[in-house]
Amino acid sequence: MLGNIGPGYFPGVTDPVPVYRTEDGGTTWTPVTTIEGAPVVGLCAFDIVQVPFINAGKLDKRPRIIGVGRVGGPVAYIWSDDLGKTWKQGKVPDIGAMAFDVKFLDEKRGFIASATNADVSSAHALILATQDGGATWQQVYRSERPFETTWKFSFPTDQVGYCTVQSYNPDPEASVRYVAKTLDGGKTWKELRLVDDPAVREFGIAFVDADTGWVGAMPHGFATVDGGVTWHDVKFGNAVNKIRLIRTAEGVTGYAIGVDVHTMHMPANDHKPAAPPADMTKETAQRAMELRQQAMEAIGAKAFDKARPLVDELVRIDPVADAYAMAAAIDVAQGRTNEAFGALDNAVRLGADDPVLALADDLRDGDDWKSLRTDPRFAPLLARAQAARWKAQLLQFAATTGETPAVSRYSTKDNAYLAALRTKYNLDAIIAGCRGDMERVKMICAWVHTRWSHVGDANSQPHDPMGLLDAAAKGDNFRCVEYGITVAGCLNAVGLPARVVGARSADVETRPFGAGHVFAEVWLADRKKWMFVDAQMNIVGESGSGEPLNALEFRNALAEPRPAFVYPDGLAMCMYYFDYPNDERYPIDTRAKGSITLGPVGAPEPKVFQRIWPDHSERYTHDPAVVYAPPATPE
Repeated sequence: MLGNIGPGYFPGVTDPVPVYRTEDGGTTWTPVTTIEGAPVVGLCAFDIVQVPFINAGKLDKRPRIIGVGRVGGPVAYIWSDDLGKTWKQGKVPDIGAMAFDVKFLDEKRGFIASATNADVSSAHALILATQDGGATWQQVYRSERPFETTWKFSFPTDQVGYCTVQSYNPDPEASVRYVAKTLDGGKTWKELRLVDDPAVREFGIAFVDADTGWVGAMPHGFATVDGGVTWHDVKFGNAVNKIRLIRTAEGVTGYAIGVDVHTMHMPANDHKPAAPPADMTKETAQRAMELRQQAMEAIGAKAFDKARPLVDELVRIDPVADAYAMAAAIDVAQGRTNEAFGALDNAVRLGADDPVLALADDLRDGDDWKSLRTDPRFAPLLARAQAARWKAQLLQFAATTGETPAVSRYSTKDNAYLAALRTKYNLDAIIAGCRGDMERVKMICAWVHTRWSHVGDANSQPHDPMGLLDAAAKGDNFRCVEYGITVAGCLNAVGLPARVVGARSADVETRPFGAGHVFAEVWLADRKKWMFVDAQMNIVGESGSGEPLNALEFRNALAEPRPAFVYPDGLAMCMYYFDYPNDERYPIDTRAKGSITLGPVGAPEPKVFQRIWPDHSERYTHDPAVVYAPPATPE
């Protein structure tokens, strides 16, 4: 297939035929006129996906060719199931005014690189996604800046994908350039900073694996080896619009096509590459969870022969970073150094940017790797892990949309349960002498923080503040959930309306563990403001100038170059979706069910927690004003 941009955009292009077809390897080309629907003015890109079908009683596949266009508009989305002889045409939402590239991961899941307006001065970069083979499309990424479009995709794995973001902004102060990245198969996208240079304009992109890739640009290109965390200049020509990678047994050969054509060759790795993430059914996810727990217990007991078959099965059904890290630990213990480095390389490729796993810290300080640290292969492995460390990026939420605010229900401090809690644990004494609500919150937070030690797997415990404090007095330890429940209850008991807030990561649906965190927010009547409270970490939301910060402000403050506070990356990563209760009255077991979830602009509503558990709220919004109204009058 050969696409034509069509007339009316680039000077000198007058040919109105959008597609040509060859059957002799390009010696001759025939215009394609059999495109159903409205006339297609021009095309910019093609993709090919294999569609399964039943052939003589056997499952077979046939190619589907998909084309999109064009730069400058109008938008066209076409496909052919007969090698380009005839074409059907689909509908793209009006929000997509241009189309530059298309990528399908399978016959159902696909993406169009687009922009919101054919007038670049009013355009925002846009990625549209389909889950039903192109029947419907939804926005999954939209830049917040004008003068921007997307350009080209690269999906090195089924889950990890990248898209270049072009800027045409004439303002030299608008100089930062970005690449969009997904870690969850295109459900959500985050922006990676490419460079701060107003002269740069991005074009093509290609990744050989989840971490190693290139961006073509004006006036030169860029390369990364850490999944876009850092970039360095690369000399492969100006305005590289396409980068093609060809894989053979000998390695990978690349062609960068711009003003000139440049080539490169990467020899094949000596170690076995990491397998792509497995297709995960609920049953497989439950089995993987069981294997993880059993393997961790066996490794902790140094029963490596017992752990080996468990981890081997885990790697087979769930080949993600922690599985390879466990395999490497077993290899080290059993003296298989080469195998350990191969498994660690896979762990770093798949999870160096996972703050929950914290591979860089573990490699640097963990006892499992002492015997490897003198090996010349260890230093570059550690450097890759450190370079790819997770960094908080600014989350974008909607401006006020006019949605009806949600107002949760609260109990007065004289409620029978809260009065008993306040009296039994003498909470008034804790805040005696405090000046202002913020000081009272800090004292209660610090007191709850010292009641027990944090553990991550306390699954059987009371579910109310007084019951938890009673159990803690007998020596029990609990999770972040119980810290949130307890500090919120104690704050309500001293007359400070507080609520428990659940936070979840962007990849909450696919992450096997560590996808959530729980804390509290409290209303400061003397500041007319909600404030973040985390009793597990004994930290409250307070800016460097002493202003209270709610949970969203606290999370975004972590994306600043020099945050005013220290907070674990593994917990900050969880703060992407925020879940707020509809009812905070006491006792807890009398509350009405239901909650509201707040997510960043472009983020779809999560429906599953850590692959297995249903996770659905009554209402989903992108507007913080919905959940940050003052609390209702306590009942």
